[in-house]
Amino acid sequence: MKLPDFLIFSELNSLRFRMGIPVDVFGNLQNKVRFTVLTPQELDDLVSQGGLEIGSINDVRVLSDGTL
Repeated sequence: MKLPDFLIFSELNSLRFRMGIPVDVFGNLQNKVRFTVLTPQELDDLVSQGGLEIGSINDVRVLSDGTL
């Protein structure tokens, strides 16, 4: 699947216009991941398997930053 060129994507530019955001203004997205909240085994599973397997909802934790 090829992503559209969001710089010329008419639906997005229309939304930006309605929000009052000039076409030539772009934001800055920063993602800060704290790997210290994962155990070494969880981190290894994420990297090697592409995710963590959970058996029940009780296996899901809400971390201090609000992520699951």
